Amino acid sequence: MSDSSDKASGKYFKKGSQLERQPNPDVAPEPTPQPALGGPGTWSHEVDAVESLGDYGAVIEGHFTMEPEPCDMEAWCNKGNSLGSSGRYDDAIRCFDKALELDSLNVDAWFNKGNSLNALGRYEGAIRCFDKALELNPLNVDAWCNKGNGLDSLGRYDDAIHCCDKALELDPHNVNAWSNKGNSLGNLGRYEDAIHCCDKALELNPTCAAAWNNKGSSLGCLGRNEEAMRCFDKAVELDPHDVNAWSNKGSSCLQVGQLEDAIHCYDKALELDPNHVKVWYNKALAEDKLGKSQEAAVSYQQFLALDPAQAAKQIEHARKRLQELGDELSKKTSQRNPGIAPEPTPEADPSCVDDRFEKGNSLNALGHYDDAVRCFDKALALDPRKVNAWYNKGNGLDSLGRYEEAIHCYDKALELDPRDTNIWSNKGVSLENLCRYEEAIECCDKALELDPRNADAWSNKGASLDSLSRYEEAIHCYDKALELDPRDTNIWFNKGTCLAEFGRCDDALSCFDKALELDPRNADAWSNKGSSLRSLGHFEDAICCFDKALALDPRKVNAWYNKGNGLDNLGRYDDAVRCFDKALGLDPRYAAAWNNKGRSLRSLGHFEETILCFDKALTLDPGDADVWSNKGSTLGNLGRYEDAIHCCDKALELDPTCAAAWNNKALAEDKLNKSQEAAVSYQQFLALAPAQAAKQIEHARKRLQELDGK
Repeated sequence: MSDSSDKASGKYFKKGSQLERQPNPDVAPEPTPQPALGGPGTWSHEVDAVESLGDYGAVIEGHFTMEPEPCDMEAWCNKGNSLGSSGRYDDAIRCFDKALELDSLNVDAWFNKGNSLNALGRYEGAIRCFDKALELNPLNVDAWCNKGNGLDSLGRYDDAIHCCDKALELDPHNVNAWSNKGNSLGNLGRYEDAIHCCDKALELNPTCAAAWNNKGSSLGCLGRNEEAMRCFDKAVELDPHDVNAWSNKGSSCLQVGQLEDAIHCYDKALELDPNHVKVWYNKALAEDKLGKSQEAAVSYQQFLALDPAQAAKQIEHARKRLQELGDELSKKTSQRNPGIAPEPTPEADPSCVDDRFEKGNSLNALGHYDDAVRCFDKALALDPRKVNAWYNKGNGLDSLGRYEEAIHCYDKALELDPRDTNIWSNKGVSLENLCRYEEAIECCDKALELDPRNADAWSNKGASLDSLSRYEEAIHCYDKALELDPRDTNIWFNKGTCLAEFGRCDDALSCFDKALELDPRNADAWSNKGSSLRSLGHFEDAICCFDKALALDPRKVNAWYNKGNGLDNLGRYDDAVRCFDKALGLDPRYAAAWNNKGRSLRSLGHFEETILCFDKALTLDPGDADVWSNKGSTLGNLGRYEDAIHCCDKALELDPTCAAAWNNKALAEDKLNKSQEAAVSYQQFLALAPAQAAKQIEHARKRLQELDGK
């Protein structure tokens, strides 16, 4: 019997709704007099916000108390990721070791164990873990970067640069690799080369605080202190919690004699890290030069109390200056608790609002959205006019799928600041997630009225228009967005997706290629490129793309599904079934995968199994006309013609224009010698049949003639 077309020839992932809601800066570890090192690395599941979590690990303690099942490798990995993200590195390592006992080839476990060892300063062990991860997957850019971090920390700067170069061979647009290469070059005294690398990082991402800090460090080492200070100003503007940037700015101020400014910077650094040895010493130098003897003595004492074993010359100088400042002053100040102010009670100190707010931001960035929302609620209880708390609470709620509540928060923020384009744009995202596309477009238009150069608003408007099948208007919006930001991978991706849905698959391929040029590790772009190639009949090339996507993300359901479709097109039905099984193992509620698995099984002659697959698909989506038609076709193969007609009638109730259902019904009626009914069904099929159904059209015409002859 004839067959309907595939249920969804290739799913596409849109990313228009996935804005960068709260910046997630790279965090620079403690600098030496050379440039500061870039972020300690990306956790494979919970990304980059580790350092900004501060003392809030206790908030998410509940995530750590449950012990995974002994043989659940993935649960051990996930628990290790959560522990590592909260700074509990020894416990994290124990979990990764458990995971590796179960699967010694788990790349993520080796990689994240290396991150934990790096964070504990156990660099040799970390490097061994990264080497193991790279042995299993030599294309792991993050592992090359983080191995370089460990080597840099050991003073093996040439080896660190080699790792950064390997990362950049794989991903020339990797901001961290450029920044960290600049750091290691600075540590070798190659300051001009270091500045060039930082400039490359900043060309790719002008909001990379670590690159601004590292560039400033190299400029400072060249004596270009005014330029250095501008870089540090940019770094602290982007990340006001970067201890290292405050410390480095203070050092530049000290070099040019701006002593009060230097002390202010050191105080900012010590608010963030009261145990920063270098800052206490440099603050003491600035106070000493200003003749602030008592303050200098306190700072020298704090420096010495922290026992800086690696700073012999500074220890000698501090002790000498304390003696010169006088025994009496030294004795008096030693009875104090210098440099550390008593912690204010939340009720008494308005700064508690900012504390709750920043805590919420950190939890949002870690993906702990429920906890983040609670923090924003506490901030808003103290200050209900804090716009960004309403805005970021909305972002957290949107990430939880609580779109109506998110919109309420954006509305509250807009009452306080109706000219904030990002709030209008993100409100549009939540409306789009509720399929309220016209309202979403209105929000994007409002954002664009305030700022016609807001690329995100153009992109998000395009996504809503795309969802309304207004493809030409959507493509216009994506083009406007790309004029403003031609290096945004997501916009190229979304334009390609829109073109593919519009049937312009050749043009779509150009967009996916551009997205992959900017980010060769974009699994979604590889998957959608494969779908476009499949639509053009290039099945082998399509499968290569799906394999690329799966190498980057083996849990990518959509790529397994689409690879199965491509293999089915090539007649490799057994392989197709295995791919659909992979997809269903990851998402047992994927109705289209059940349908297409059934189609491949039918091509193998396994009709009973086929019926089970179609029944599963219909349990999940009883309104799918194609699946009813496919089930009817298979029942016809089994000789169950009355049941086949029933299924085809169900399909036609849902979609009277389903040509395959009319044909399948006609075949079953014909077998039952219901000549009049069969003739009607054949006629309906011929009125609707697509040109590519040539064999079925020929058969229907022939049978109509034969039935007329009777």
